Amino acid sequence: MDAWLDIINAKGVLTEVREDYEFIREIGSGNYAKVYLVRCHEDGLNYAIKSISKETISKNARNFTALINEIDVMRYVRHPCVLSIERVYEDVEHIHLVIDYVSGGELFTRIIKRGKFSEKTAALFAQNLLVALDYLHSNGVVHRDLKPENIIMTSQTEDTEFRIADFGLATFVE
Repeated sequence: MDAWLDIINAKGVLTEVREDYEFIREIGSGNYAKVYLVRCHEDGLNYAIKSISKETISKNARNFTALINEIDVMRYVRHPCVLSIERVYEDVEHIHLVIDYVSGGELFTRIIKRGKFSEKTAALFAQNLLVALDYLHSNGVVHRDLKPENIIMTSQTEDTEFRIADFGLATFVE
């Protein structure tokens, strides 16, 4: 665990996340983390913070590897269809990833809600997805967990604009 924490310390900002961000509300949760909508005190912009429990990380070495992969990949890539990481914080109980906030929810939920998309909308969505995947692959990144739950829509109304999220299983390849 000490070696893991040394690696996190090298990748993180070691301050109290609440000094820099106002937590507004929880917007999601999963097996390993909770996601919060926050507002930055410095610039007034909204972000999302993915808070990962150190206790959860410590139970399995794969969890730690997934977290480091996620941080490394999200710092490396910059594309309009890929979530970006802004900062990493560590406190006694959590690792906090400050990421772009997009308000549209998961593609999975959108599919359930809409039932179906027009052919034109589906074609534009697929085109954007292929452009994003081409960018990732041309930069040596393979997502390895692409599914509707890991595609976050940018707004409640636009059905073709999204951000790819959750790079825990991603890897760099040559």
